[in-house]
Amino acid sequence: MSGSGSRYVHGGASLQEVVVPLLKIVKKKVDTLRLVDIDLIKTFDRITTNIVAVSFWQQEAIGDRVQPRQIRAAFFAEDSTLLSDQFLYLFDSTETAERLRETKHRFQLTQKAGIFYNNQSIILRLEEPIDGTSQWKTYRTFNFLLTIAFTNDFDNF
Repeated sequence: MSGSGSRYVHGGASLQEVVVPLLKIVKKKVDTLRLVDIDLIKTFDRITTNIVAVSFWQQEAIGDRVQPRQIRAAFFAEDSTLLSDQFLYLFDSTETAERLRETKHRFQLTQKAGIFYNNQSIILRLEEPIDGTSQWKTYRTFNFLLTIAFTNDFDNF
């Protein structure tokens, strides 16, 4: 019977009466893998000699959810001039004792550092590789004040 409103009658089943919409939600496992964090055991913020001993600390042991991190570390001037040798290291210790996850390196500053950048702020920059490239990106930075009283005549310029 034709009509409008509550009196409307049609001859068969409509799409709305036959189809029941279903929504399927699949919650995927969130990737919980992350790279281990690296920090410095920083006991000083002033550099007074051409040889700088730095202690790096891997904050936790490598395990199921924590992956190793490779870093490249060096001292740079604020204008990005390289002022030391570069230290390349893979932090992959599975030691649970904190003191056993410490790694030390003695950086050799160039003579250029003492001549041109003395009494200035310099940066220890930790970099990590960018996956699939030969490029590096900054992971962390630490500021130091370079105050070398005497330069070493035997360093390379």
